[in-house]
Amino acid sequence: YDKAIVIARKTHNDFGISLIYINLGMAYCEKGEFLKGLDYFQRAKDMKEQMQDREGVAIALISIGNVYSYFMNQPLRAITFYKDGAKLAKEMNNKRVLQNTYTAMSESYLKLNDYKNAYEYYKLLSEVKDTILNIESSKQITEMQTKYESEKKEKEIQLLTKDKEIQQSEAQQQKIIRNSFIVASLLALLLALVLFNRYLIKKKANQKLPEQNAQI
Repeated sequence: YDKAIVIARKTHNDFGISLIYINLGMAYCEKGEFLKGLDYFQRAKDMKEQMQDREGVAIALISIGNVYSYFMNQPLRAITFYKDGAKLAKEMNNKRVLQNTYTAMSESYLKLNDYKNAYEYYKLLSEVKDTILNIESSKQITEMQTKYESEKKEKEIQLLTKDKEIQQSEAQQQKIIRNSFIVASLLALLLALVLFNRYLIKKKANQKLPEQNAQI
């Protein structure tokens, strides 16, 4: 991570640095070093604010809340960060972030034995889940419809192409038949001319024959 941070800083990659901070925060929390984890999540939040990355700020706030609620058993303090994260998520209409936030808030209120608020956020969570499900269902329906229309159009194109090929084939056959008829007609005419010419020659020969016999 240290090398990655050095490289990211040299290239002024603030987005990369903020991701490294998030990963370091998670790594330290998994090792049980929660204060170090909080420090890196806070750094990530500050950098996301400078970048005006509101979604990133919301995620960092939720991450801080998770450390307090799940690792340090301070759900009341965690709720403060969750509320700030939820506010940003609402403004962005980011359902996924809201889903994670409402889940954590409901569980935090349960830890405080505040069943009323736990239930209220559970209801909000259910509403968000339903909205996400509806959005995904609509998206799937749209994708299926688009796919159906695309396949339908492709089949229509294939049919039109096939029809065109059939028409071209039939036209070609008709052309061959027509040309064959023309050739046959010309051959028949030529044969008729040859036969007629022979007939004339034979007729002239027959007319000359009596004259030759008389001379003899």
